[in-house]
Amino acid sequence: MDKLGIDGQVILAQLVNFGILLLILFKLIYKPVQKVLREGKEKIAESIKLSEKLVKDGENIEKRKKKVLAEADNQGRKMIVAAEKEADGIVAEAKEKTKEEAIKVKKDAEEKIEAQVKEVEKVLETKSIEMAVSLASRILKEAIGKNEEIDRKIVNQSINKLKNIKAD
Repeated sequence: MDKLGIDGQVILAQLVNFGILLLILFKLIYKPVQKVLREGKEKIAESIKLSEKLVKDGENIEKRKKKVLAEADNQGRKMIVAAEKEADGIVAEAKEKTKEEAIKVKKDAEEKIEAQVKEVEKVLETKSIEMAVSLASRILKEAIGKNEEIDRKIVNQSINKLKNIKAD
């Protein structure tokens, strides 16, 4: 090998140097680089898991949001229906009160009219009696005129008859 210009000791020294260099690189660089790569891979895996979890959480939140909105919508509809029923009840109650009030007003008016009619009848009765007495008195004065006691008797009897006629 000497003829080719290759020295065996140099090659052996270079092989030993290469082995030592590989050992040093393996210990000092390869393991730390592997460690960093493994940690980076683990961080990436954790990030992927976290992002998948966040996506699932987002989907769950979206589902809960839709569920809450649906419940709120249902509650809102129920509240509207309840309010409409309550309003209908209030309207019906108001109509009933108005009807009762109208009946009461009508009854009061009828009672007032009846009282006024009775009052007018009494006034008419009184006036009629007064007129009858006056008329009877004039007739009696002209016809009989001579005996006042008989005249009074006849007038009183006429008044009593008129009162009895009215009472019936």
